[in-house]
Amino acid sequence: MDGEGEPLTQIEEMAKSYLDLLQTVQPIGPYRLGGWSLGGLVAFEIAQQLHQQGQEVSQLVIIDMFAPTAAINSSEIDEVSLITDFARNIGGVVGKEFSVSVAELKQLNPEEQLQYILAQATKLGVLPPEIGSEQMRHRLEVFKANFQAMDRYMPHPYLGPITFFCADESMKQNQDPSLGWASFAAGSIITHNIPGNHYSIIESKILAQKLRPYLNALL
Repeated sequence: MDGEGEPLTQIEEMAKSYLDLLQTVQPIGPYRLGGWSLGGLVAFEIAQQLHQQGQEVSQLVIIDMFAPTAAINSSEIDEVSLITDFARNIGGVVGKEFSVSVAELKQLNPEEQLQYILAQATKLGVLPPEIGSEQMRHRLEVFKANFQAMDRYMPHPYLGPITFFCADESMKQNQDPSLGWASFAAGSIITHNIPGNHYSIIESKILAQKLRPYLNALL
């Protein structure tokens, strides 16, 4: 997102922003890219933009991100569903179960919903007490912008190699170890299954072990 403006709502814009910063440090490839969750989607688009520049991408790693092959129309997602996903995400990031009552949320206006989630998250230790309303509101705005960006993104086939790491729990949802990325791998794709869920995978020693050979090969 733009550090001083509104959250970006296009994956292409996010990728361009990161790529501009990357090329101030390293103007010429080969590049090694990777990302988890939404970051994997952004890394994929950065790789596409680099290829359009004629640059070399030696490695693209995507960690536990569904390919946007069956995008959900954001206009069909009600506000309560989105905010309950937001709450679940807050808990997942810190490794704690956190859910809120949909029935209670439906009785509240948007500002009251935000305050309800903040109070519950603080009470259960999901968020530290110093997190206030403004920080919470900003987090929700970014979450919504990210959802819009994922919903709008229409990826094209990628010509380079892809290495994909999938959490057990994610694969159980559709029985596809590539979570749809094989459809966009015009080059090659190697998949690895990692025990755990979408959040625990980023702290997995198994992920580190399986990722290390790819990094060492490029040193």
